[in-house]
Amino acid sequence: MSYWVRGLPAPGKHDGIGLDYGGRARHLTQRGWQIEYPEYRTFQGVELPNRIVIRALPGTVTLDRGDPTPVDPISVKLVIGSWSGQPKAG
Repeated sequence: MSYWVRGLPAPGKHDGIGLDYGGRARHLTQRGWQIEYPEYRTFQGVELPNRIVIRALPGTVTLDRGDPTPVDPISVKLVIGSWSGQPKAG
């Protein structure tokens, strides 16, 4: 997830990445997860994601809760208020 939070695919195979006109990731799919980057901000001269939405694709996460009723899709929404440290290149 440390790569995804910076707007980068993690090492290894990914199933697709969509870029905006500035070359920043807008969405990517990797390891059964769909990651969207609706907003970026500049930190020390580097464009980094400000908002991130991560969704599990069907079959990625299973819950053993003793109830066969399907659960809603799992998603995580991150809003990054600030970045600290020195930015690293991909």
